[in-house]
Amino acid sequence: MAVSALAHMMRISKPQLLALRDKCLSVSETGKYGYRLSRANFSDAMMETNVTIEPDYHVLDNLFVMWDRDGIGSVNTVSVVCF
Repeated sequence: MAVSALAHMMRISKPQLLALRDKCLSVSETGKYGYRLSRANFSDAMMETNVTIEPDYHVLDNLFVMWDRDGIGSVNTVSVVCF
């Protein structure tokens, strides 16, 4: 449902959001705290799935910052893919 809401409010299409989700899952790194997605990998995933339209890119980038509560530059992948 959240994917549909984002797709409705932004210029990005639902298939693009789903592709972004899949790409985020594929570039996540496994570590001590489970699957983590770095900001660099998230940015690369957005570029690869053509999520470069303004303001969509900045909205998603700001969501990443919001999810990165401790400021370490990576987030739990589930936080991102469940948006």
